[in-house]
Amino acid sequence: KPDELILYGRSLGSGPTIHLASTRPTGIAGMVLESALLSIIRTQCRCVHHTCSSDMFPNIDKISTIECPTFIIHGTRDCVVPHYHGRYLQEHIANTVEPLWMPRGHNNLWEGDESHCRPIFDRINKFISYALRERRKRACMLTTHPSKHKYDRKKQSRQPRKLPSAAKDSEGDRKSGGIEL
Repeated sequence: KPDELILYGRSLGSGPTIHLASTRPTGIAGMVLESALLSIIRTQCRCVHHTCSSDMFPNIDKISTIECPTFIIHGTRDCVVPHYHGRYLQEHIANTVEPLWMPRGHNNLWEGDESHCRPIFDRINKFISYALRERRKRACMLTTHPSKHKYDRKKQSRQPRKLPSAAKDSEGDRKSGGIEL
């Protein structure tokens, strides 16, 4: 169903993904961002404080309108799209879940055998289940009288939803775990 769409954007692909999520704030069930960027120019220069008209994919200017649950995956050793891009997105997208920070670079997050990749797949699958479940809850609320709503968007915290029992990587960040269901 179109209203159960989960978007997935990696690196440059985060531009069209964030654009779609920001232009259809209630039409997307969830979004996964892997190695996502704030904007093209900001990948090369941290000192940029305003978006230039020639800057492609100004994700930083669009994230305030995103309402769907969002899961961010980023390498802490990423030299192409610096790790602070992922941290910034995590802190400024309203409805994020616990991120997955990995001690990897930009193009090797998925390198390794099944024992390395399985936890990533598991986290993505748990996120998708969570996002679809939340979407269905919101859809049910729209069919009930407003006085019976238990869900109030205005009361949502900008803090990411916590994930239980995660192993820590060498930098002390959460490395794996599952969405609290």
